[in-house]
Amino acid sequence: MSRRRRAALILGGMNDFTYATVGMTASGGTVPPGFRALRVRVRLEDGCFERAAEVLVGWGMHRATPLVRVESVTGNAAPGERVVLRLGPWRAPCEVVWAVMEDDRVGFGYGTLAGHPECGEESFVLQRLPDGAVEFTVLAISRPAVWCLRAVGPVTRGAQRLAAHLYGRALRAESAARPVRGPPNPVHRIRRSRRICSSSGRLGLLGPETGGGRVVRPGSQARTARGRRSTTTSRIGDQVMAASRSTVADALTRLLQDSPRATFEQIPALLNDAAMRCGLGRVRLFVADLQQVVLREVTGRGRNAGAGGQELKIDSTLAGRAYQTEQALSDSQSCGRWVPVTDGTQRLGVLHLRPDGEARPDPQIAQALAAMTGLLLTSKRPQSDSYAQLIRTRAMAVSAEVQWTLMPPPTFANDRVTVSAAMEPAYQVAGDGYDYAICGDTVHMAVFDAMGHNTTSGLTASLVMAACRNVRRQGADPAEVSRAIEDVLIRQFDHKSYATGILADLDLNTGVLSWVNRGHLLPIIIRGRRWAITAHCPPAGPMGTGLHLPISVCQEQLEPGDRLLLYTDGITEARGSDGQQFGVDRFTDFVIRHHADAMPVAETLRRLIHTLLDHQEGRLDDDATVLVCQWNGPNAP
Repeated sequence: MSRRRRAALILGGMNDFTYATVGMTASGGTVPPGFRALRVRVRLEDGCFERAAEVLVGWGMHRATPLVRVESVTGNAAPGERVVLRLGPWRAPCEVVWAVMEDDRVGFGYGTLAGHPECGEESFVLQRLPDGAVEFTVLAISRPAVWCLRAVGPVTRGAQRLAAHLYGRALRAESAARPVRGPPNPVHRIRRSRRICSSSGRLGLLGPETGGGRVVRPGSQARTARGRRSTTTSRIGDQVMAASRSTVADALTRLLQDSPRATFEQIPALLNDAAMRCGLGRVRLFVADLQQVVLREVTGRGRNAGAGGQELKIDSTLAGRAYQTEQALSDSQSCGRWVPVTDGTQRLGVLHLRPDGEARPDPQIAQALAAMTGLLLTSKRPQSDSYAQLIRTRAMAVSAEVQWTLMPPPTFANDRVTVSAAMEPAYQVAGDGYDYAICGDTVHMAVFDAMGHNTTSGLTASLVMAACRNVRRQGADPAEVSRAIEDVLIRQFDHKSYATGILADLDLNTGVLSWVNRGHLLPIIIRGRRWAITAHCPPAGPMGTGLHLPISVCQEQLEPGDRLLLYTDGITEARGSDGQQFGVDRFTDFVIRHHADAMPVAETLRRLIHTLLDHQEGRLDDDATVLVCQWNGPNAP
């Protein structure tokens, strides 16, 4: 029986959609209750729009993606087209619900049918921008449909993001490799078409070739070019030429399936098994220490799971360079490759891939394995003492133990905003704290500085953090949050302990920053990569003093690209051996220089903290905390 006939039989037994809001990815991405939205944008090479459009609608992108196998009844993606996507042992049936074909915009969206492990819709849109650049966007609005995916929610979402990035890489590779054969089908045969909704609720096409107003309903769309299965077994590397795409998909799927019951100590063995199956050779995992000075190898042996492992300096090695720049680098000596390991944008460490032969590791598969590694590390480290011991280079004070337990991840980023923070002395911190959270289109941010530098200070800062989150999650604004914090501190310490702070909300749609000043250092805004602007707001007095001063909610209008700096006095008042303070000017100049160099925010803060430590000869007299928020604009690419 032919592959196409088998697909027809499978699809013939499918039921209707497993969700109600069919077409939601075409209507601007409105997210129904209980669903999550994921949007990934990838830039393609200029001038490839026609080639990429042909690849996209012909399912060439899906077929070229390492984790995906496709069986389709007909050739091109069109409304009513039903398709089965296979991820390892999982079968994922879908139906195309809408398509758009314009001069500068081509794409489609499909929804899940009965038997799909997810419930929702995913769209793939290719767009030619006014400057000639080509952008590809994947939008997924979904929720798990089976219990096993709900049980490992963060891993599932991470795998979904990984798949979206792999789609983009596959489309980039296929569109670059495929020649244009005559007038490209998707763009030149259907002109000035637009998305509309048919009477059945499905989305189709309306344009000159539809008879001046006839809706092209599912199953009736004219197709002028048929999807063609690639004649080569792979376009993504010598290793995949030897081991098929299905082998790569099976290896990464097995890694995902084995991860829930694995411990941190078992990660090296899991990665080695997956790497060998993918044809990447042998793999070594290194994680960054708490102060981001060294990379330590995870061997899975000993109390810290690093016995017998190597330690590499971040500032003076190729591995460290890959970590700093977040870019994969080739090792000419070993024919290997250093690949950064991140959880989204939070840097965790690096992988070293060393093939058994002379061929270098395939970059796309290596990146997929690194992304899976980031998910594994993030899911295993909260309950692993071995991980905590491995990333520490010295003993930690009790106050610091409490503080680090409460801190959010040091870095978060999406298309519209990047938030990154750093705090020193990492092993003795006892009073400073930072917090941030995303709630819809709002970013909540705060920096606190509790009185003193001892365990009581650490307890005060911890109480401030807990009270802040508790009240904020009830919908309170910054002024109400600061009042609640003050009430908690007075009840607990009876005016004997207090904390200063800045509490702020940033509207991601408008760039309006609303904030209150509770006796703290004023925020600084870096604008145009060259200007430092100090924001002003009347202080209301430290929280816990009971001064009952009026609390003013002040506002600042940010511009796209602005960087907001919130910091404590340990940054600017650090004194060198000559008695000179680090100072506000030196602080802002440092950030401006690295901003102008397009340095990632997280790397800018790492270098700032190390410069500050060098200024004070490695020992800070006070806690030093800085939080940077970069707003990219309401519709940043």
